[in-house]
Amino acid sequence: MNEKPHMTDKAQSRLYAVTSIACIVWLITSSVDASKTGTMFSIWNLFFSLCLLVVIGWTGWQAITMMVKTDKEEEDDVEDLEEEANDIEHDVETKIAAADDTTKNNQQ
Repeated sequence: MNEKPHMTDKAQSRLYAVTSIACIVWLITSSVDASKTGTMFSIWNLFFSLCLLVVIGWTGWQAITMMVKTDKEEEDDVEDLEEEANDIEHDVETKIAAADDTTKNNQQ
């Protein structure tokens, strides 16, 4: 079947963070340029800056929420693996004890 490649949540959150940082840099440089040319408060520059602020806010928020979400999922995965390892360890100890009992009974 043709499955589309899927980006992990962690990779997607990093992409949002990079996009937000790039837009912050873009906003700063465009504001500095507009200040030098005296067009800082033109309607088009204000509209452009507002659009960049929306993108910065959205991508920054998505990056943070996705990072928190993936961190919680990773913690849950670690806890599940630890619990599974403890169960396996208990099963092995039980089987060893049973084997020791069988060996002792056979020797008597």
